[in-house]
Amino acid sequence: ALLYQTDCVLEAADYYGRALALRPNDADLITLLAGVVERNGDVAAAMALFDQALSLKPKALEIMYARACCLRDSGEFSMAETAFRDTLAIEPNFAPSLHGLMRMKRLDGAAAQQKRLARLIADRGHPPRYRALAGFALGDILDRAGDPDSAFQRYAAANATYARLRQTEGDTSDLSELRQFIALTISQQALEYTRDAKGWGNQSQTPVFIIGLPRSGTTLVEQICASHSQVAGAGELRAIQMIARRLEAQNRGREHVRDWDAAFARGQADQHIALLERIGAGALRVVDKSPLNLLRLGMIGALFPNAKVIWCRRDLRDVVVSNHTMYFSEGNLHSTSQTDFADFCRAVDDLGAFWLNASPLSILPVVYEDLVADLDIHVRRIIDFLGVDWEPACLDFHATARHVSTPSSWQVRQPIYSSSVGRWKRFEKHLAPMLAALAAPLD
Repeated sequence: ALLYQTDCVLEAADYYGRALALRPNDADLITLLAGVVERNGDVAAAMALFDQALSLKPKALEIMYARACCLRDSGEFSMAETAFRDTLAIEPNFAPSLHGLMRMKRLDGAAAQQKRLARLIADRGHPPRYRALAGFALGDILDRAGDPDSAFQRYAAANATYARLRQTEGDTSDLSELRQFIALTISQQALEYTRDAKGWGNQSQTPVFIIGLPRSGTTLVEQICASHSQVAGAGELRAIQMIARRLEAQNRGREHVRDWDAAFARGQADQHIALLERIGAGALRVVDKSPLNLLRLGMIGALFPNAKVIWCRRDLRDVVVSNHTMYFSEGNLHSTSQTDFADFCRAVDDLGAFWLNASPLSILPVVYEDLVADLDIHVRRIIDFLGVDWEPACLDFHATARHVSTPSSWQVRQPIYSSSVGRWKRFEKHLAPMLAALAAPLD
């Protein structure tokens, strides 16, 4: 599990395989291996493993659900719909599948469906996570039915339920640590990384980092890039976070970057390039679209000086609303609060603006609204920035067959649409806390 969490997918698969040799009939272990194999992009092998697990543990809802999600994230939406509905044939109130169908717009908004979800939400016998999922699904139904007021009430209640659950599980939403980190970055470490860490890094031109706020268009831009024959999309890697932790542990007690272990840092850079080359399998560029790598651009610049960075930006009001109306299975706890997430967005966006001027890296800002308004111009601009020849497939990004395991897996397989631009206006009467937080003077 630890290897999987640190992007060592092949190694994780090897260890799960060894465990299975000892426990060949463990359906849950087979399911874990299926998830690892899926993450490595081998959907056919993952599906075979899911089917093997179900042969040992028939009608196991969580395994059936994981299999359905694999189909969805691979773009097999009709098959995914059938798989989600198979779980509902066993348990009609299985909220994860109801939510999964809603995200693909395969759940009707009939009054009976709304009542079903409302009963599920109100029933304290269901786990809080399921009630939250049902709340987000019902919010989506009401929003699409043209009732934004009722929809937002459902979103707000689902966020409150989910926030309480996450807090009981030990998650916190304190922004003070983020503010301190950003202040230290701007006041000290930005200069130190660019001045004192020269020569540390690997000169490879393979890395491409797509950064920005969650729901700012990062998955769309990655899909565009990965539609090129010489560019591989690696999804949201955790590697940069892990490298940062290793560097901090290795250099604990050393206040300034100039005193850090340069050889250790170079070793980390070399290992990461080897990982990207393995993922890319011959691609000239490999894209890591972990949005909050933005927080680590100083370290990234030191370790990968020839990397390309695409900074995705979007109207912060739409970013807050898009996140607040979305269920995240992990991370992004700030989004359950309008004010917390508004503060978070401002802090991260301001840091991005700082890096645009302070970083020696090559950074291309891409504004979501501009991309949607004139796709051809901005897609060509992105591909030119990557330094590869133009390929028309990049404009037909929605037809690219690849695994996309983010909340945008359905959206990026649709032709470009503008309905998400200015979405915040539908809920404006409910957004006073967010609008006030975005307008407040910075600390």
